[in-house]
Amino acid sequence: LVQITHYIYAYLKLSPDAEETVEIVIPTGACGNVTAGVVGQMMGVPIKLVCAVNTNDIVDRTIRFGDFSVAPTVTQTLAPAMDIQMPYNMERLFYLFSHYDTELVNQLLQKHETTGKVKIPDDLLKKMQQVLSSHVACDGEIQESMKKCWTENHYLLCPHTAVAAHYHYKNSDIDLSEKSWRVCIATASPEKFEEAIMTCGLIPQLTNAIKALDEKPTKYNTMERG
Repeated sequence: LVQITHYIYAYLKLSPDAEETVEIVIPTGACGNVTAGVVGQMMGVPIKLVCAVNTNDIVDRTIRFGDFSVAPTVTQTLAPAMDIQMPYNMERLFYLFSHYDTELVNQLLQKHETTGKVKIPDDLLKKMQQVLSSHVACDGEIQESMKKCWTENHYLLCPHTAVAAHYHYKNSDIDLSEKSWRVCIATASPEKFEEAIMTCGLIPQLTNAIKALDEKPTKYNTMERG
């Protein structure tokens, strides 16, 4: 509910006359933030949503082909919050786009839980594709985007946000004669991902508050089972 306001705010900032559709790119693993955007769109905010994922691409396959199936393995990437196999908010998306058809959603989820895969019905998939599209970025493309953003803007991206930025860089050659707006959601602080930043040859930009943590004593309680 709180995240819905982000989409309304972004839309009003970019399209104050409420005339243009705004494209919003969301780095996602479980599609929670995406679901908030869908609710905002259904409330009447004219937005299109791009689900940007890493090489763990179940969200991309679902939106593109209706292939809601678990891959054989989870791939470890520079964007670990997206390294998941089961985007559990898909259940909510199926519910919303099927116009609250709980029986259909139950059938899809039961089959997925039993077999690990399910084909999304064409009519439901078409409704999803009217609002949602998807994009995949591998680790190399994540690093390229982090370096490009730093070089051009002196702005440090976290590796998750860089997945969204990669979509923008790949699709930046828009027709400037048409009004077109795009937002990339920044989903995490780069301070949490020092190692990923250093793999790009960049220097982590730590705030004093984060640096101070290294000087503080470690406190813990040992709790025995039971």
